[in-house]
Amino acid sequence: MSTRIDKIVSLIRPGHTVFDMCCDHGLIGFGALSKVKEVVFVDQSAKALAPLNEHLKSLDRADLERIKVFVSAGELVSIAGYESSDFVIAGVGVTTVASIIASLFPEGLSHHRLILSPQQDSQPLRWYLNDRGFGLVDEYVVKERGRFREILVVEAQGSRIADTFMSERDELCREFKAWLLECRTFIAQKKLEKT
Repeated sequence: MSTRIDKIVSLIRPGHTVFDMCCDHGLIGFGALSKVKEVVFVDQSAKALAPLNEHLKSLDRADLERIKVFVSAGELVSIAGYESSDFVIAGVGVTTVASIIASLFPEGLSHHRLILSPQQDSQPLRWYLNDRGFGLVDEYVVKERGRFREILVVEAQGSRIADTFMSERDELCREFKAWLLECRTFIAQKKLEKT
C-alpha cells in the first residue's frame, strides 16, 4: 500500500463500519478489513471494481460476510441503519467529495466520521465543510511521487475548519504549508496581472 493509503487506514476507527467511497481497487477497505466491523465498497464503475471483485475470490467466508460491494454513485448509497460509520472519500475532486457529503448527510454528520483526501487543493472543500458546521478532528499531509496529499478527519464536533492547512506537527507539514502559501501567492499574482 502507499503512504497515503496506510495513513487513511490508520485513521479509521476500529470496530466501526467503513464506507470506502469511490473505492476503485478497494485498497483502503481491504487495508481496514481486519480492524472494522464491516466494509462497504462503493464505486460507480463496474470496470473499476473488477480488480476488487477478483481479490474477493481469495478471501475466506468470514471476511466475505463482512463485505458489501455496490456499483453506484456515492450520492445514491443508502446509509439508513448505520449510526456510527467512517466514510473514506479519497482520490477524487473536491466537487465530487462535496456532492457525496451533501447527499449522504443533509442533516449533519451525527456520529459518523469523514476521512477525506481530495485530489486537488482542499480550500474550497474546507469552505464547504466549515459552512456546514462540521469540525476538524485532525489534518495530515503525505508526499507521494513528489506530490503533497492532504488528509482531513472531520466529525460533527471538532475544531473550526480553517481555509488552509494549519498543522505544523513535523517537517513535512511545514514544507507543505510553505509550498501551499507560495502556490496561492503565485495564483493570486497571476489573477491580478489579468485584470
